[in-house]
Amino acid sequence: MFFRRTKRGKLAMMIEVQSSLVRGSLVWLDPGAAPYIAYDQSVFVPRDPDAGNDRMVSDVMKAADQAIGEMIRFVAELRGRGGAGDMPRSIAEAHCILSSPWIMSQARTVTARSERPVKATERYIRSLIDGERGAPAPGEETVEEKIFDVALNGYSVARWRNREAREVSVSYASSTGGEAARQLRQACARAVPHDRIHIHSSLLLHYAGFRALRPAERDYLMLHAHSELTDAVVVEDGLCAFFGSFPIGIQTAVRDVAAAIGTNLGAAESALSLYVGGKLDAGHAEAIAAAVAKASSSWTDGLSALLARREGKAGLPPRTVIAAHEHESFFAAALRTAFPANEVAILSLDDIARAVRYDPRAEKLRSVGLYAAAIHSLEGQADLSPVLSSGK
Repeated sequence: MFFRRTKRGKLAMMIEVQSSLVRGSLVWLDPGAAPYIAYDQSVFVPRDPDAGNDRMVSDVMKAADQAIGEMIRFVAELRGRGGAGDMPRSIAEAHCILSSPWIMSQARTVTARSERPVKATERYIRSLIDGERGAPAPGEETVEEKIFDVALNGYSVARWRNREAREVSVSYASSTGGEAARQLRQACARAVPHDRIHIHSSLLLHYAGFRALRPAERDYLMLHAHSELTDAVVVEDGLCAFFGSFPIGIQTAVRDVAAAIGTNLGAAESALSLYVGGKLDAGHAEAIAAAVAKASSSWTDGLSALLARREGKAGLPPRTVIAAHEHESFFAAALRTAFPANEVAILSLDDIARAVRYDPRAEKLRSVGLYAAAIHSLEGQADLSPVLSSGK
């Protein structure tokens, strides 16, 4: 419901690209209020395990074009019928949110020491990042960089601009994208100018969004299970310390259960839900329990292999927060079985609804709310609190 008569803030288009779907959302970003999800639509991408990269990109772009077209039509109808209160009636910017394999991200730290104090200007910080990162691989481009921490003489500081120090250390994340990112930017140009199109890693927005929701949380692992992969973000002392993905997700687990019990995907979905809920009859419980245990072990093994890539670190942080659009209880149970000392919590819609508003006609999706909270938290940010975005 809208109460003011003057237009406030801006209307942003979010396009989330996964391996199996493209989701388009419109979010009203008003500096004086929580972000408002005005519209969303999911367009599914045909799944063909034998398709090459060109075919995969083509299928994703068709879905993205459809989602963008629907959002453009929605805004045109909004202008035509009126009655939208103070919500803007034109799209001001686009945020493209990509998961692996469409975007690759790395966490990095660069440190420079000098005999005499140097001034930590934005140009100086940029020169350190550019020198450490180097050039992207052929066919790739740097599409996003986010700074997580700047330390002067060994101390993290929020207001670092133009301060002098003999030692400057910058922790940041850099994301590269290829043909899919370029074509997605071109597709968004139907709605907004090129300089208002921003590319984001879903991993980094997960972190920024959860930090916006729970700023007091310091040490935790955040997991987001998609259809065909799972994203993981390790946060230490409030800062992103490691992130990555492994290729096992919701549908992977369902297919594993289906193969193990010799049934179709629909029946496997039901079996998984009934088993986790403790509602299976005795005649089927044993076979399904074995299939679910195997799928659970495969997923937690993939998580352990990913976290083993952390330099000088082992195991999980003390607390894990899991998000998924379905079968969250399966993933939570798998974590509790494999890592009994770890505290496991599910990111609920209630958690997100405290910071994000949804139009009654929009589906209340946690991932969309989390991304909206992240983007809203980065709006107009001048200092590193918590993330300075410089997406290209």
